[in-house]
Amino acid sequence: MDATDILKQAEELGNLLFTQEEIKIILNTSPTTIQTAILKGQLTTEAEVRKTVIQQAKGGSGEAQKLVEKWIKRYRYQ
Repeated sequence: MDATDILKQAEELGNLLFTQEEIKIILNTSPTTIQTAILKGQLTTEAEVRKTVIQQAKGGSGEAQKLVEKWIKRYRYQ
């Protein structure tokens, strides 16, 4: 994976409203601890879910919009 691919992935994860620290963990190609590897797996699954929720929010789902607002507030205050 080259630098352009990494930047594109980072931007996509930013679009999913992950924090900078979470993005760094997700993009870490070789976690050095079991805890980091587990967290990376959990965040990767969360990214898949967030993608769906954000699509639903853009489509007008009130519940999805509330979740997205929560995520926006979370990363703004970090």
